[in-house]
Formats: sequence, structure tokens, C-alpha cells
Amino acid sequence: MSAISEASGGAVGTSVPTRGERRAPQVVEVGSAVVKIYGRSPGPYTITWRKTATGPRQRTMRAQWKAAKAFATRLARDLANGQTAMSEFTDADRASYRRALELLAPTGQGLELAAAIYAEAVAKLEDVPVMEAIRFFLENRPRGYVPRPIPMLVEQFLNEKRGEISRAYHANLEHQLERLAGDFTGPLHLLTSADLNGWVRGLGLSPRSRHNYRAAVETFTVWARQNGHLPKTWCEMEHVPDPGTKTGEIKILTPDQMISLLATRQRMEKSKRSNIGSLIPFLALQAFAGIRHEEINGDHAKLTWGDINLKERYIYVSKGVAKTGRDRTVPISDNLAAWLAPYERRNGPITEMSQTSDALQNLKELAGVPAHKGETRNALRKSYISYRKAITKNIAMVADEAGNSAQMIRKHYGRIIPESEAVRWFNIWPQTAAVLQLTLFSAPAAVAPSVGATSPDSVIAAS
Repeated sequence: MSAISEASGGAVGTSVPTRGERRAPQVVEVGSAVVKIYGRSPGPYTITWRKTATGPRQRTMRAQWKAAKAFATRLARDLANGQTAMSEFTDADRASYRRALELLAPTGQGLELAAAIYAEAVAKLEDVPVMEAIRFFLENRPRGYVPRPIPMLVEQFLNEKRGEISRAYHANLEHQLERLAGDFTGPLHLLTSADLNGWVRGLGLSPRSRHNYRAAVETFTVWARQNGHLPKTWCEMEHVPDPGTKTGEIKILTPDQMISLLATRQRMEKSKRSNIGSLIPFLALQAFAGIRHEEINGDHAKLTWGDINLKERYIYVSKGVAKTGRDRTVPISDNLAAWLAPYERRNGPITEMSQTSDALQNLKELAGVPAHKGETRNALRKSYISYRKAITKNIAMVADEAGNSAQMIRKHYGRIIPESEAVRWFNIWPQTAAVLQLTLFSAPAAVAPSVGATSPDSVIAAS
């Protein structure tokens, strides 16, 4: 039977405590369950109770007496029902129940809620033990991991990469990732493969451009994992197919086409009687050292004469100049040294021409070298990689010199080049301002040619 009485056990007090009146707490009793109400009109009222006789005291508050009384009555009934059930427990059951409450006390969770969470975990994990799942989570979740929104992480990533990679590459990443951050503003770890697939397809770009965007996002997420911004188990990019690019055959120049190109430019320079705006070093560095077009005359930091050491025979491409942001050292072949020597300066740009792409296009047309659409401006660099690979038979070495990856060279430079053609390529020498000398074997100009080699006096006129 429910009753509200004073703590002293006196008469039943059902009236609201009067204003300013100090009274002992009123008690709601249901069976052995006891709930006390403290306070006086006009409120508020504090309600206290213990779930077990030795358990911690709990409390809550209500502004109005009517609400406090209703809550206390309902709570007392619920507690009594639980205690009635416990009367049917065995001693072992009671000990287990009390132990469960003690274990849960530091968490602040009730036994019923804890049991519900555990039951749900078991159901979702099926045959996987709960503790095994917890251990896996703790091993793969970054320590101190705090989810951060994508725009914040993109900004941090770009700031860290500034100065580590070339300006052109950084500008591309900035454009691509800021578009990602504009479309997804939530935490990075919530980004799914379905989100990314839809985003890449919805860009409305060519397969090549979609490939580049996907690569930018992958670079970003790898950085995020390495720096503790993503769990190690996050692998959504694996389920985002690469749109790929239709990589046609790598187009390179033949030795004869290179001779025509250089000879035509020499003839043009001789007629102007000036080396200002010369393209010869520009052409030779691409053809005989594999330097990228944009590394010599791009929109970012450029290779200068100060990076070329003809005496020690090497070119240093710093990470600020290199497209990949990784520095490299390229050896200078004998014929390249001969081409560069007349133009060598202590410092300054390789060429003072600003529109080198247009100049190269016009030069190809004048020299009768393919210059139509699809003939890339890095054809000379690709020629270098192809011929250098044919001579060295060492893909890793060529990749290191060209600032490329061995994987990319294996993928794109599988065409077999006769070694004799490669030897011809690296034996294209200047003789005069208008004529090219071409030895057919690899003897340097300063060394007497071997038996059977074309004499240095034997030349192929380029006119």
C-alpha cells in the first residue's frame, strides 16, 4: 500500500508543504521501497532514493509539488517491483546482482541499459567475441583520435605540403581538394566509397581528369591515416574504381628527327646572330637528361644554370623545381655537355623565352617533326627515358634519374627499343652552328672512335 508520511512515522501528510515551513522530508513507501521528497513551497523539490540498501544515494529535482509526488510514487512502485523479484533470487543471484551494480557504478550506467548494450553488441557481432572486437578497435583506432571535418583537414594537409612539393603540383591539389571540401563538410572518417564514387562520377570531367581527382583524394587520405586523422582500418578508397586513362603508345622521336629539330633551331639562331631566346639548351636538357618541360620553364620555380654543373657532369633538380616534390640528380652525358657548353652561364634561367610551348610547336613544324594534336610537349623527355632504358637495362636507375617511379616506367615504357638506336640518340653532337655530327657508336667526342665507328669528321648535314 502506498502512503506519504513524515520521516518520523507520524500522521500522513498529503498537503503541500506551506511557504517557508521547515519540515522533515516526506516519504513515499511502497513495500520496502522508500523514496524521500525534500523541499517547501513554492519549490523546487528534491527527490532521493537508493536502488539497494547499500547502494549510492541518487537524486533528481522537480519544480512543482504535484510533479515531485507523482515521480516519487512511480519510482517507489518500480523499486518495490524490483525488490519483490529479488525476493525470489537465490543467494548466488543476489550476490551476482550486487556485483553487477558495483562493476557498473564507475560508468554511471544502470544495469538494464548495460545489459541492452551488451545484447545488441552480441547480436551485431554474431560469432565474434565482444572483447575481440574491442581489442581490434583499440589497436586500429589512432590514439587520441578526434574526428575533424574535411575542410579543416584539407587546409592542414595543404599547409603541410606547401614547400614540400612543387608549386604546380600544390596548386592542382589545392584546386581538387578544395572542391572535395566544398562538397563534403562532415568528419573524414564518415566518408564512404559510395559517397566518393558518386562524387567522382558527378564531376562531369574526362576519364583522365577524374583519374587525377581520385589520385588527389587518395594522397590526402593516405596522409590522414599516417597522421592519425583516420583509423588504420579506413579503406574506402579501395572500393573507388580508378576511371583510368587510355594510355596510348608512348610517342618518341627518332634520332634523325632529333637531328632535324636541333639543326633547324641552330640555323635559325645563326641567322639572328644571337643566343637570346635560345631553345638549344631547352631542347637538349629534355632530350638527353629527361628534364620535364615545366621544370625548365613552368609557372613555378625553374631550373637555372646554377643547378647545372658541367665540370662535375651533373644536374641537380631540387624538390621545389621537380614536379613530384622530390629532388634528384641527373648525370650529364658527353653529348649533352657539348650542347650546353656554348650557352653556359653562372646563373639565370635556361631560356628567356616565355612561350616555349608555342616555340616548340613551331619548331617541330619547321623541322618536319610530327606536331599535330596528341604529340605532347614532353615527347623529348619520353624519348630520353626510352633510349636510356634501352642502354642501361636498369629501370630503377632510369626512374631515379627521370624523377619517375619504376612502376610507371614498366607500365608505359614497355616498347622494345633497339640498343643501336639508343646509342645513336646519345651520340648526336654539335659540330658547327648549322651542322650536326652523328657518330654511330658510343665513343665520346674526345676519345678516338673504335674500329668500325664513324669518324668525328663524318657528319650528317641537317640542312
